[in-house]
Parts: sequence; structure tokens; C-alpha cells
Amino acid sequence: NPNPSLGTDVTLVVQNPKLRALVTKVMHEVVDLCEEDLKQSGQEGLNREEIVKQMFELTDNMGSYLSSTVLDLRAKARLELEYMFMKPLARAHELGVP
Repeated sequence: NPNPSLGTDVTLVVQNPKLRALVTKVMHEVVDLCEEDLKQSGQEGLNREEIVKQMFELTDNMGSYLSSTVLDLRAKARLELEYMFMKPLARAHELGVP
């Protein structure tokens, strides 16, 4: 049996009001970064609230699942830290997005 302390089902996260609020905040930060990246390359921005709403609608209707990061962690596989976390963080710093 996998260690439950190594991540949890996404459904449990989005059904918990405090965790859902935290996820919403993170999603806003990601979309803000995307918007700034688009703006600096001369492209049209995004509708932050609509994107977050759509992502939650998809997630709320997907049923029970584990994120790929949790699956990798439980399998003791190499985590995609560079592309999932480090590169977006570096880009945010480059663009001055807090």
C-alpha cells in the first residue's frame, strides 16, 4: 500500500474549502504569470477568473484521481521539478511577477 502521507486524492483537496482556497490562490498566481508573459510578447492576456472556473469545473467532474506529481512521488520516480516548478518560478522572477 502506498504511503498516504505522500500526497492525497485531488478530490479530497478540492472538496476541502481551505485547500480549495489555497489551490485557487496558486492557480491565480500561475495565470498571472502567463498573462504577464503574453503581455511582454505582445499577445492578448487571459481571463483569469474564467480559466480558474474552467479548471475547477473539469477537476470537479473528473472523479477521484492522483496528480502525476503524487504518482511519481509514491513510485519513487524522478519528479519533474524543473519543468513543473523551477522554470515557471524562474520566469516569474524574470518578468517581475511576485
